Amino acid sequence: MSTIKVDTIATRTGSGNITVSNSLASATVAGDLTVDTNTLKVNASTNRVGIGTVSPPQKFVVSNAGADNIVMAENSSASIQMFMQAQSGVGAVGTLTNHDTVFLSNNSEKGRFLAGGGLTFNGDTAAANALDDYEEGTWTPTYT
Repeated sequence: MSTIKVDTIATRTGSGNITVSNSLASATVAGDLTVDTNTLKVNASTNRVGIGTVSPPQKFVVSNAGADNIVMAENSSASIQMFMQAQSGVGAVGTLTNHDTVFLSNNSEKGRFLAGGGLTFNGDTAAANALDDYEEGTWTPTYT
């Protein structure tokens, strides 16, 4: 295993090599890659990647004591941010910004959690049709 501490991962080259470089050093690694001890681990023998751990138990693991987050941003301005997080004994998925969270199947919308509250289905985005903490209406039972 090769251990390299640098500021930037610059390029990936052929044959499974990763070129790591900054203004002070440059190296090519053909096997395992560990950057800054516990920051990034690419294990060639197990095909596992760890961020914040050098022993990832699954194919891709992000570990950060206290707040295990994976955040994806729409663009460099991060106007829409989605996250996955392990928190207080539950797994959480959602947005860090004021946007809806949509669930897809076969690239088609099946469910949407509205940013303002409520749940809609199959592409419906109308708040009036959303399920919320209660539904209003009346029901009169009839005896038969």
